[in-house]
Amino acid sequence: MNPHRERGVGTPAAIAAIAGGLVLLVLVAVFVWWVAGGSETESTCDTCSAAEAGDLAGVRSALAARTDLVERRAEATSALDPALNHLEIEGGTEARDIVLALLDAGADPNQFTSIARSGLGGRSGRPGNNVSGTGGGTAYVHYAAERAIGLGDTALLERFIAAGLDVTGKPGGATLTRAAGEGHLAVVQRLITLGANVNHRHGDLGSPLAAAVHRRHRDVATLLDQHGAREWQ
Repeated sequence: MNPHRERGVGTPAAIAAIAGGLVLLVLVAVFVWWVAGGSETESTCDTCSAAEAGDLAGVRSALAARTDLVERRAEATSALDPALNHLEIEGGTEARDIVLALLDAGADPNQFTSIARSGLGGRSGRPGNNVSGTGGGTAYVHYAAERAIGLGDTALLERFIAAGLDVTGKPGGATLTRAAGEGHLAVVQRLITLGANVNHRHGDLGSPLAAAVHRRHRDVATLLDQHGAREWQ
């Protein structure tokens, strides 16, 4: 009698168990590779790191190293959020020039960040909209061009428009609401002329008219009313 068969090594059950173990090892290896690969991809966004540090020369160098235009645009888009964070916190010409350099490199001007009340909820490159329930609480989207308006930088907003800001869609509507809340009459007029939705619902500020009324910007509220805005619509 075969001693191996006597111990059950050659039985179908034993073979199935060995095969199952091998499959499990392969799955574990694939998972480890995926995690390591994801970390490596994240860490190789040199443009993002330079933008976060406010290093204009580093941003330009990292972008120049991306010879593939698609990859350059993708990396510039990824770096736009940390660049705006740095501009909001530190301010200054160099921080602003970093944002401009990213737009020049093809960064998506319609980028938004999903922000939960308890902290950062996640990032995306194209519009979702308004308030949504999340595990961490209420979240809303914050558009890059909207942040430029929050800084009071109307010239920077013009660069976002020139780069392809979707003025007639959700990004433009959010920017209009922010401009109305900040009392930027000329910007509100400009966005309306370009086709921004005067009844856009902003997850944080409400409609453009509501934002203007709440902040007591009567001239902006009057302009919006003349273009069919309704406060609670």
